[in-house]
Amino acid sequence: MNINEYVKLALRTESIRPFDGTDHGRRASRLVHGALGIVTEIGELMAAKTTGDEASTPAGLAIALRNYKEELGDICWYLAVLADEFGFTLKESPEFDPEGTGFGVFIDSLSDHAKRTWFYNLPANVTSIEAAANGVFSCVCHLCSKVTGSDSIEEILETNIRKLQVRYPEKFSDWHAANRDLEAETKALTA
Repeated sequence: MNINEYVKLALRTESIRPFDGTDHGRRASRLVHGALGIVTEIGELMAAKTTGDEASTPAGLAIALRNYKEELGDICWYLAVLADEFGFTLKESPEFDPEGTGFGVFIDSLSDHAKRTWFYNLPANVTSIEAAANGVFSCVCHLCSKVTGSDSIEEILETNIRKLQVRYPEKFSDWHAANRDLEAETKALTA
């Protein structure tokens, strides 16, 4: 699955919420959703890291690795919202330095754009949003190869879509979001 196919499939599960009816309102709403979603998923990614007893058993390590891959996929979902709204293709950034730049600088940029667009009613800087989103995507790709042992992001994307298909059989619904079948989702993550 390439990234463009992933974006189309991921958007099937997007929660569309009312906004003020303007293009700016829609853009601001999706930018805030994407930026805040990435921030929360990075927090969950950090919580999924293996530590202590968890890393001492093969079963514990397998669970931690599954959780880590799940969070990388969830970050990609929010990136898909941004790529769709602002009309760019996610790709690894040539400026990305895996030894120097982590998620922080890119998240700072996305959060600042969300704040300026939503609260200050300023137009979105698409070039800068694209650069920040591709920086986050580069971090995900780097972690994919470093932590999961996979050289490509495709496995993460396919796994995320399988989980979303279990969670939302048709499309996003508030009911399905609140009544998740975690056992079935876990099976989809390990299929």
